[in-house]
Amino acid sequence: MRTGLLRDTIAIYRTEIIQDDFGGTTNHHRLLTTTRANVGYKTGAREVVCDELVYTYQVTFEVWQYVKIQEHTDYIMYKDKKYRVLSVIPVPAQQKKVIETELINE
Repeated sequence: MRTGLLRDTIAIYRTEIIQDDFGGTTNHHRLLTTTRANVGYKTGAREVVCDELVYTYQVTFEVWQYVKIQEHTDYIMYKDKKYRVLSVIPVPAQQKKVIETELINE
């Protein structure tokens, strides 16, 4: 992978579930790292969910292979939007990881 293609900055957050003394749980979002990435839009659609129009997007991020990211507990912030990590595909021949994500509708 060429470094000139990594034009965009992303932030990777990890969600940690913290249990208090009374047994209640809260979600704590911790910033893991910010890194450069190549962003590509995969698919997008409009759907009606609960009588509300929702835009669903799937975006791929290409990062260097040393970036530590997990599939079910991490999310990516890019241009003030939050993306859920669906899969992380390592590509050792090009020393990169391809991260498949979807836009979280909030």
